[in-house]
Amino acid sequence: MMGVIARVRIHGDRQADWERIFAERRERVLATEPGTLAYDLLRSQDDPLVYMAVERFTDRDAYLAHRAGSVGHEAMLACMDGDPDITYLDPVPGCW
Repeated sequence: MMGVIARVRIHGDRQADWERIFAERRERVLATEPGTLAYDLLRSQDDPLVYMAVERFTDRDAYLAHRAGSVGHEAMLACMDGDPDITYLDPVPGCW
């Protein structure tokens, strides 16, 4: 298993678009990618333009398959104010 957290800043006028695009993509990802266990979005309480995408995959191959099938990725990029800060994570046995 592996996890990913992507910290993303959104252009101030694109929040509604970002949330709609992510929700549509989330539905499609969870329905069509059996190796994707979670694909969730959280918004910062301190800065409403900062979001965290929290993703979990069965393994690295599932993550790579997810990356290869990035439908809607261009629309998401258009909402971002800069590059995402991505952290790759390994589970801690007995805690995940």
